[in-house]
Amino acid sequence: MVSIAESQKSFSDLAEIYRLQSKLALLELDVKESQRLLSQAQIIAETKGLHRLAQSISYEFDSLLKDMAKWNDYIERNASITERYELAELESMMTAILERKGTQYDNLPEEDPMMLLILDDAGLCLFSKTFPSESFLQDQLIGGLLTSINAFMQEAFSLSGSIERIKHEENTLLLKNVEPYLFVYVFQGQSYSAMQKLEKFIINVQESPLWVEVAKIRSTGRSDQVNDALNAEISKVFLK
Repeated sequence: MVSIAESQKSFSDLAEIYRLQSKLALLELDVKESQRLLSQAQIIAETKGLHRLAQSISYEFDSLLKDMAKWNDYIERNASITERYELAELESMMTAILERKGTQYDNLPEEDPMMLLILDDAGLCLFSKTFPSESFLQDQLIGGLLTSINAFMQEAFSLSGSIERIKHEENTLLLKNVEPYLFVYVFQGQSYSAMQKLEKFIINVQESPLWVEVAKIRSTGRSDQVNDALNAEISKVFLK
């Protein structure tokens, strides 16, 4: 199916095929593969301008993250195929595909930003920004977030170019490796707008002298001017 969709350049069908394969991976209790396939589906939808489909896939990825405790329980006790089928919501997706319509989310709420980090490949934090938020970050919670990031560091640096999502309590972490940096955005809420903002921020930094200046923080220890410039970019992208 993938080769046919690719040969016909039917990118919406190709994204839906990966989406369907992600559901089938859940039936096999392969959650990591399901996430990989959903990420692939969203990349296709985004790059081909299928923004409504991309929103729908992003919402589905967020739902999978919310259900991780259930899936981990299913894995631990090798849940029945019936339980897996119901939690994966495969039937509703198949119905939508057959009717040639997908669930649309035209007005997904924007996320509540919590923190933005830039790390080097050794895990050294070169820059951090905590956002004013109704859900403030306690020191204990920050420690837990950093533990989650450290646990994911090696895998994140092996996945250059893609955005990875992990869940920590009520927070979602987006991680994107763009050598020589790892960008981490922590927020609460839906991921779609958060991913758009993180991508835009990274592009803005790449296209400015900041890309080189951030790396100098590690060797010079001078960060005031760089921090001011990064905060200005953050205000334009995340706080507008």
